Amino acid sequence: MFRQILREEAEKLGLNLPPDTAQAGMELHFHLLKKWNARVNLTSIRDDREMVRRHFLESIQAAPFLQEVGPILDFGSGNGFPGVPLELLHQGKLMVLDASRKKCSFLKELFRQLEWEASGVIHRRVNHASDLQDLGRFQYLTARAVSLTPELLSGLPDILRPGGLALFFVGEKQVPGIEKMVGGQAWVQKIPLQGRKNACLAVVRVQNVPRGTFPVDQPPS
Repeated sequence: MFRQILREEAEKLGLNLPPDTAQAGMELHFHLLKKWNARVNLTSIRDDREMVRRHFLESIQAAPFLQEVGPILDFGSGNGFPGVPLELLHQGKLMVLDASRKKCSFLKELFRQLEWEASGVIHRRVNHASDLQDLGRFQYLTARAVSLTPELLSGLPDILRPGGLALFFVGEKQVPGIEKMVGGQAWVQKIPLQGRKNACLAVVRVQNVPRGTFPVDQPPS
């Protein structure tokens, strides 16, 4: 059922299907989320097709930007989106972080069934980038349906490795605010999300710069 819906909805959106191995992991994620959601209320989306579109197919639209192998931090991961589908495609070692204890319990069970390290699930409330310093630096930071604050965005060079990318799933109207919060010294590329009106992927590149600052740079040609 899941794979048929995935195939049909991907075709409608003009998206390429993930490899079979990634589809298998997504199918496991899908069924576990439905099982837990019946008793814990993890997501308000209960329709199977909408769940596939909004959670899985939306998440993997960031995959083309994961060109280099490296660790991913999924900030405010919730039910594992977009981090888990991206890790199934990227395989760069995923860490998910969320302030909700029940969602972290779900994520730990998901990691167990995917045979991933349980240490990759972090239960923590984060107010400033400094709250993440003990986790090391990441090649990618992803966030979806979370509040992006100046305290977090100003610290991106401390979170990401040189050349790292932040991938934010946001409304189009949020992009100018993101540009303002990073001080106008990092380029922010806006990519429309297929299947979501007025939504986009905001891509922010961080390079090797002093703490708390952003490089003046141009997007790659």
